[in-house]
Amino acid sequence: MDEITALSINDTSAEKEKVKWSKRLLAENIPLYERLFVKDGQIIPAEINLELINDKNGAPVYIQSIVRDISERKRAEKK
Repeated sequence: MDEITALSINDTSAEKEKVKWSKRLLAENIPLYERLFVKDGQIIPAEINLELINDKNGAPVYIQSIVRDISERKRAEKK
């Protein structure tokens, strides 16, 4: 998993047309969502949780994201 932290969303996304950052993120929380990623040539479904991190004055500093592999869940849903 360490190698993925050095990559950008454009390097790993299997759905590049859906990778769009919006000013909306500055105004509201975005609910969990799913995207497909590419790792070692395989497409992996992932659940993404984004949060805008502000400084002590409320100014946006960075976006924190948690990406979780949901391959097992997707396989179970198909059964």
